[in-house]
Amino acid sequence: MAGKRKKSGRAFEEAVWAFARAINPDATVRFDHYVPDRETGTARQCDVWIETLIGGHWPLKINVSCKDYQRKLDVGHIDTFIRETEARGATMGVLYSRNGLTRPALQKAKKNDVCCCRLYDNQPADIPHVIWWDCYACQVHMRLEYSGTADSELTWNDVFEHAVDGKTFIEHIDQTFRDAERRFIDEATKVGSTAQDFCVGGSIPGCADEAQFKLFGLWQFYKDRREAHYLDGSYCETSGQFAGSIATPAVDMHSSHFGEAWEKVDRSHVPPVRMMIVKYGSHVEKSLRQQLGPRRLKEPLSLPAG
Repeated sequence: MAGKRKKSGRAFEEAVWAFARAINPDATVRFDHYVPDRETGTARQCDVWIETLIGGHWPLKINVSCKDYQRKLDVGHIDTFIRETEARGATMGVLYSRNGLTRPALQKAKKNDVCCCRLYDNQPADIPHVIWWDCYACQVHMRLEYSGTADSELTWNDVFEHAVDGKTFIEHIDQTFRDAERRFIDEATKVGSTAQDFCVGGSIPGCADEAQFKLFGLWQFYKDRREAHYLDGSYCETSGQFAGSIATPAVDMHSSHFGEAWEKVDRSHVPPVRMMIVKYGSHVEKSLRQQLGPRRLKEPLSLPAG
């Protein structure tokens, strides 16, 4: 009989049916099922019918109705569903609405123990109170300062090629900065805090003794935009519970910014969090060569390098 029924909203019903089977593989979940009216014995159709055992012992029968309407369900829909559930002899009723319920309808449902739900299929989260965490991300930006090079005719590319401990100077800076970056991430992870800014520095080879540089690692923080979360699952409007998966916004790994779904925030606005996305592995050599390479050291400069 299920194969003969054709009506609008069938795809929605099938999606609910598939979700019901997924959340409890041990339950018997039937699609487009018919049960006898408890008073007349007449066959009564159910969009989805679930039979299971509580604790493997007590039987539970659930009548699930799926409303793929363009408008919110009202009190009249709740009244009708209550009567339908009673007539089918179900232990409880679950009502899925594509576009939610009016406030009075939701109140009516709660008073009569009707579980009202919405199904999400990788859709934007328009129920922000369900997103029970804020997602934060951070990455380090560099700032270079140096002094004592006022009389030098050298370019930075000249300096970068000087040998330091078996490496070129630029390779030495790159490795030292990356090691510090990794160390501060590890320390922050151990204590559950945000990573602290850091600095590496020393003498500039090929110049007078007083020529010094400082390369600062400054953490910048971002917070996800709520509307950029995507939900895949079922939200119960009567209980406020969500079952399924919540996807945080994607991170742009090829840009200095995390992407349109993220907004920059001050460190002081970042609370202790359970999850922090950290983009690290700064491109120190590439950034310094691009920003400084052909410039002469005698040019006064304090610039962001990445």
